[in-house]
Amino acid sequence: NINDSNVSLSSSVSKNFKNASNRRNHKGETALHSACASRKYVKVKELLSVGANPNTRDNAGWTPLHEVVSSNAIDVVELLLEKGSFPDVPGPMNETPLHEAIKNGHVEIVRLLVKYGADINLRNSKGITPFDMADDVIKSIVREEQKNCIAPKSYTIDAVLPNSERTFSINVY
Repeated sequence: NINDSNVSLSSSVSKNFKNASNRRNHKGETALHSACASRKYVKVKELLSVGANPNTRDNAGWTPLHEVVSSNAIDVVELLLEKGSFPDVPGPMNETPLHEAIKNGHVEIVRLLVKYGADINLRNSKGITPFDMADDVIKSIVREEQKNCIAPKSYTIDAVLPNSERTFSINVY
């Protein structure tokens, strides 16, 4: 039956694409990290649709969300958040995506991150919170967006051990 073979082929292609999307380069980055760093919305959407994990960390501790926040690609940030990207994963120097967005003055991304539950009180390795870094305009936006927060109750973060192919998952509740 031709329909059965098409379904089988489609399933096989999807499975192979998913496996490819989870492969890592020498920095521990996945295809999703690369697509986010390049601000490629369509590619990011495609990778997420086949099961790429938006919370996978590279060897430095960066998630795909970290990769895209500093570039001010609002559409990609929103897509990642809609698909379950955890906004509070600390990267290098314990800086969260919210630290990065505030540091770069990306007001709309700050708004999105807070809407999706980013914690304004997480401290980086210097003891500075995103709220400490914010000017008065951003502080008022943060206060307003906290009222509209739509954060999920739990997250799963996949990470890779440096200099290793081993990955592990962390459940955050």
